[in-house]
Amino acid sequence: MNSGLYIITDGAWKGKSSLKAGAGCVIYNLEDNPRKETSHQLMYNLETYEISSIDYEVLNPNIPAGKYRIELITNQNNSKTFAYKLGEYMKFNIHTTGVNKKRTNNRAEYLAYIFGNIVSQTLYPNTSYTLVTDSMLLLNTLKTWLSNWIKKDLIPSKENSDLLYEFTKIPKPIKYVHINSHLTPAKFQKLSAEDKEYSRLNDIADDLANEAIIYDTQNNNNSDF
Repeated sequence: MNSGLYIITDGAWKGKSSLKAGAGCVIYNLEDNPRKETSHQLMYNLETYEISSIDYEVLNPNIPAGKYRIELITNQNNSKTFAYKLGEYMKFNIHTTGVNKKRTNNRAEYLAYIFGNIVSQTLYPNTSYTLVTDSMLLLNTLKTWLSNWIKKDLIPSKENSDLLYEFTKIPKPIKYVHINSHLTPAKFQKLSAEDKEYSRLNDIADDLANEAIIYDTQNNNNSDF
């Protein structure tokens, strides 16, 4: 892999077992001279309301490398705003419309990208990045469909339009990499050295998304959503 900033995203959905979904993201910064890598791993379990906006407060931008859960703090006074935290470093307010939205794999993929972008721009302001994902939906949305939907004012008619509006607020990637997921050992060995690294990072993002669901199920954090 070349030096630079990478955002690796994945979503997971347990529709038959729990109707829950989780988002996973790895923010990976690779530097040369000397060669050094920094990895921030994020997980988030989805709410079930349509989002009107997401705002955040940076408490400390010097977030150490490591694994973090974007964790529910409270739904204060049963309002339509849900407060989350990323350790002691960032706070998020997710403002909702109160309209129910099912947790789906597509929403998980989209939210992994949104939160990954917000946190990466906090860590590395004004830094261009490469998006790595196994989701053709996310790639096609960002590369092709979104600009056309904006021109023709079609976003309101689209599923997950609330998240598409959030896409318009964040910088787009300078490069897109699609990687196939859940490869057999034989298929993995056929990859180039660069694609093997992409695949490894994608597997981490997938594990994070599934861990978010397991945590949600065990702790029942979103029972009131």
